[in-house]
Amino acid sequence: MSLSQEELCRYKRQIAMPEININGQHKLKSSKIIIIGAGGLGSPTSIYLAASGIGNITIVDYDKVELSNLNRQILHNENSIGKTKIESAIESLQLLNTTISIKGINTIINMKNAIDLISDCDLLIDCLDDFKTRYLLNEVAWKKNIPLFHAGINGFFGQVTIIVPYETPCLQCIIPYEQNIMNNEHPVLGVTAGIIGSMLAGEVIKYILGEKKILKGKLLFYDFLNLKYKVVNTAKRNDCPICGREECL
Repeated sequence: MSLSQEELCRYKRQIAMPEININGQHKLKSSKIIIIGAGGLGSPTSIYLAASGIGNITIVDYDKVELSNLNRQILHNENSIGKTKIESAIESLQLLNTTISIKGINTIINMKNAIDLISDCDLLIDCLDDFKTRYLLNEVAWKKNIPLFHAGINGFFGQVTIIVPYETPCLQCIIPYEQNIMNNEHPVLGVTAGIIGSMLAGEVIKYILGEKKILKGKLLFYDFLNLKYKVVNTAKRNDCPICGREECL
């Protein structure tokens, strides 16, 4: 799959990076990813992945744009209010980059449709705001052996990790269900969503390029308020219902 003259011009600043170069840009162009969520995290993540030249992006969401979304969901604007987030997201991303394929699916994720939705993708990107659906994605990613990129935000704080089935602990190992107290109404600053979503997009790009220093099997915590961060190794729980069996790791 060759790059057009337009693409060579569009991406010349990143192609100039030795970590990317022309071969890396080809890798980005041939990748197929699915982003679940077109909100606070999905906005910066999808914008930067589209701008970088990821060739095939599918976005899944079911909600409509509301005024209260606009402090953080930069895919949308005041003219988007009342539209589905998918419609608004597709409009924004197509204005940004016409050289890539962008597909939107307006649906609620459930176990029945999730497997079909991700069957044709290379990477699964979790940009959700509820852990019930995140655990569902975690289970489906494990069943389909597809890497899952997770991020979460709350106020000034955020976290990012990469889960690779049968190589790393899964999401329920890292964040057990019984310890999760977050809900859809947790507070968030738009800047935090921008920082963490950008980090998530960066990890996706590095993974595609084959970089070794990534958050695979590691969890990054970022405290924007106090300008602190730490990275910890994740650990498998033997009683995990998804990957606790010996044959899983």
